[in-house]
Amino acid sequence: GSLIEARRKKLPVIIVDAPVSDPELVLSQVASDNIEAGRLAAEALAKVNPKARVVILHHSINKACIDRVDGFKRAISQYPEITILDIQEGKGTAEGGRPVMRDLLGRFPDLDAAFPINDPSALGAISAIESAGKLGKVTVVTVDGSREAIAVIKAGKLHSSSAQFPRQIGQAAAETIYKHLAGKPVPNDIKIPVKLITRENADEFLQSL
Repeated sequence: GSLIEARRKKLPVIIVDAPVSDPELVLSQVASDNIEAGRLAAEALAKVNPKARVVILHHSINKACIDRVDGFKRAISQYPEITILDIQEGKGTAEGGRPVMRDLLGRFPDLDAAFPINDPSALGAISAIESAGKLGKVTVVTVDGSREAIAVIKAGKLHSSSAQFPRQIGQAAAETIYKHLAGKPVPNDIKIPVKLITRENADEFLQSL
């Protein structure tokens, strides 16, 4: 594709917030630490529901989401009493997450946890959970830390979200460009830390935005 063409023409490419499968195609990529985001979500779930029966709402065409699921599954493997019931495509949207979650709730009556890979799909999943009368019975953990998700966390409908920091991603990308233009070496893969947001620190996090 375009990245291969850019490399053929020896054009430097810096990817921002959209990690690629082959880092050799780009000069540098700057994104959240998505594996860590998935790990934080898994640890948060294990803490409140150590025998969870969980489903994953994936978006498997997206490298960031693949990393989140990898981090989640890796962490969950340390908890033998937690069961991953199924992994389905939630498309990373509320519209995609809602019907998939509705179907999963119907197929797995004992389902009591969900990991949608981002806030929009989590909001869709929560809508389905609420419609099924199972609010408070299904622990939902996710990734993004959007204002919409924080509001739902404060309302008690979403347990937590591993927050990304877009401003820091942008700053790191700008610094990488300046360094490259100045002839300095730049890292190939820059990961920006994430932070777990729960009801306990939601207000503090909002004030920092």
